[in-house]
Amino acid sequence: MKGLSAADTPIGRSLLSAGFSWLKTWYFPEGGNEGGVKIQANKVIDNELRRRQLQEILVEVKTDETKSLIADLLAQGKP
Repeated sequence: MKGLSAADTPIGRSLLSAGFSWLKTWYFPEGGNEGGVKIQANKVIDNELRRRQLQEILVEVKTDETKSLIADLLAQGKP
């Protein structure tokens, strides 16, 4: 996951497909037993806000697979 956004991961793509449009990664170092990076995702109820968030994510992603998924979601305009 180094160098990739949360949306570029398999879990991130699944969350985008499920309608989540805001993703954030969390890492809490706590003495060596913290585990991996966590992903937080939120759904919005406003279609315009969702479209803007997806456009912001599209600028950040690096993989063609994720770019294609986001472009499809934007074209569908689904809530």
